[in-house]
Amino acid sequence: MRSLPRLRALLAFDAAARHGRFVAAAAEPHVTPAAIGQQVRGLEAALGVRLFVRRPHGTARLVPTEDARAALRDIAEGFDNLEAGLRRLGGRVPRAVVVVTASHALAARWLLPELPDFAQGHPGVDVRLDITDRLLDLAQGEADLGLRCGPGGWPGVPRRRGSPLWENGQGRRPARRPAGQNRQTPCAGCRKKRKIQRPARIGPQRTRRARAGPGGWRRRQRPGHHAAMPHFHARAALLPEGWAEDVLIEADAAGRIAAVTPGAAPAAADRLRGAVIPGVPNLHSHAFQRAMAGGAERRSPDGQDSFWTWRETMYRFVGRFSPEDAEAVAAQLYAECLEWGFTSIAEFHYLHHQPDGTSYAAPAEMALRHLAAARRTGIGITLLPSLYRHGGIFGRDPAPGQRRFLNDLDPYLRILGDCRAAVAGDPQAAVGMAPHSLRAVTPAMLQAVVAEAGPIHIHAAEQEKEVAECLAATGARPVQWLLDNAPLDARWCLIHATHMTAAETAALAARGAAAGLCPSTEASLGDGTFPLRGWLAAGGRFGVGTDSHVGTSPRDELRQLETSQRLALWERAVATTATAPHPGRRLLDAALAGGAQASGRAIGAIAPGRRCDLVELDDGHPSLLGRSGDSLLDAWVFAGQANPVRTAIVGGKRVVEGGRHVARLTIGEAFAGAMRRLLG
Repeated sequence: MRSLPRLRALLAFDAAARHGRFVAAAAEPHVTPAAIGQQVRGLEAALGVRLFVRRPHGTARLVPTEDARAALRDIAEGFDNLEAGLRRLGGRVPRAVVVVTASHALAARWLLPELPDFAQGHPGVDVRLDITDRLLDLAQGEADLGLRCGPGGWPGVPRRRGSPLWENGQGRRPARRPAGQNRQTPCAGCRKKRKIQRPARIGPQRTRRARAGPGGWRRRQRPGHHAAMPHFHARAALLPEGWAEDVLIEADAAGRIAAVTPGAAPAAADRLRGAVIPGVPNLHSHAFQRAMAGGAERRSPDGQDSFWTWRETMYRFVGRFSPEDAEAVAAQLYAECLEWGFTSIAEFHYLHHQPDGTSYAAPAEMALRHLAAARRTGIGITLLPSLYRHGGIFGRDPAPGQRRFLNDLDPYLRILGDCRAAVAGDPQAAVGMAPHSLRAVTPAMLQAVVAEAGPIHIHAAEQEKEVAECLAATGARPVQWLLDNAPLDARWCLIHATHMTAAETAALAARGAAAGLCPSTEASLGDGTFPLRGWLAAGGRFGVGTDSHVGTSPRDELRQLETSQRLALWERAVATTATAPHPGRRLLDAALAGGAQASGRAIGAIAPGRRCDLVELDDGHPSLLGRSGDSLLDAWVFAGQANPVRTAIVGGKRVVEGGRHVARLTIGEAFAGAMRRLLG
């Protein structure tokens, strides 16, 4: 039998070392700081050594001793091995457990209604309740947290004033009161004014909850209380200069990376024990089409199915969307994208108006619903309101199914201005312009739009029919017309650009514009195959998007891009060179750089000044086992169907943990309701 300290004590030691304070460490297992301190002191007593250099309270972080620092890496790897072993046995890795004791009245009136929200926000924690009116001894481990309501004065229990948890017979969250009204509220059945008694705090949560608008609930800091800057420690990370080990990634309060230090000790950083890559930008999305995915596959009566017949199906479907539906569908999409490793999205938005084509009272209503969905899920967003006025090259009348998309120039510029105002000061969001295509805008409109600041996205040369129409109307192919008549440069992203001549390919690449490739959608719609080899040979830049969202994974888009080339050329490893022999790495590097350029945001790299957008791949996942570095990226892109993304961090905040979005449950419920309305 092995002689080891208690596992709980080792976990407390690990958490205290990473966070640097007992208060912060207590938030992980959801126990009190005193409990963490007890476990650490017990471990020190059992080992007969000091584990931390203790400083006066409030003056510095806990600092592990040299011996403790050396042991921490082995202990962390031991935890990883333990989890991997349990997975191999087919068992479920045990979740953290917090034992809460509460009185019967408090449990019924407040605690039990709050548990679903807590479970959704903390999927890795099991809450076990001990509902009793007897006072339990927390110091002896009878519970981790005690909640009581009453006048106080209990022996050995410090009294702290709490916020009212209900009034007028209503449970749930604190209600607002007129200024000056007494904050103490009588409990049902109590004659005296009562206060919540909290024998101990849970970790760093010294805050009250405040409404945060469309994004849901957030924590409001007490005056003078400053949250710790997010620091992450990656065992292996892909940096601009290549793979590095033991990488400390320090971010500022705004979610920008302040410093990146390879070969660093984890200290108090939040550990990422897999392989960490930059979050991948999704450079092309029509979010409402997520609700259509899989629903437009049936053969038409004449059997002549194409992009153009799919488009008619889309026109019929789009008339059903309300603003609430649009937000619910977008939130579901964005959560799925985050779970697969996309950490930002460029939303090419043209569903502007009411079903009859008239404007909403707020013309940017539908666009701002997508911004609300992005904020709710935590994904970064580049909002691209689309100018869509005509139904064919340079002035053809639109079809009835397009009426929700249509704007003249002035109303469009108002929507664009409203979007700019909505994202002002938000480091997680940007705004650009999206003249839909040469089929939808006139040359004069295009000229006016590109005079605005920001990235410019336009559909071009997606279909051969589109190319033929442009040739008939202008004497030039779509990409050639843009080369001749528009100021193409690095601000531009040409979506699809599937049907280009070799001359167009070379000339467009030379302008520095990005190609926005959506391989899964292009395959689904039968668009054709992008000339990737010629594009890369010309130094062209590209990123990937999910467009109609028949897929929502960066891995799948990169896989489809490479394998479509293999089918067309009867070759393998098309996206490689002698100096870049791994297709997974070369495709990812290109998608990061091109996606960041097209998004107009400081993303796409783990480097100072960029957003702290990180994706942790579980290198213990069956599809990645035994792989590292660029070989791991090849396995990620080309092996298996399961998802090895364990963690996604956006702007320094965890939004995916254990492969699940932290708000998956509530987002999924809203999406299910929207789908019932849309398909009913």
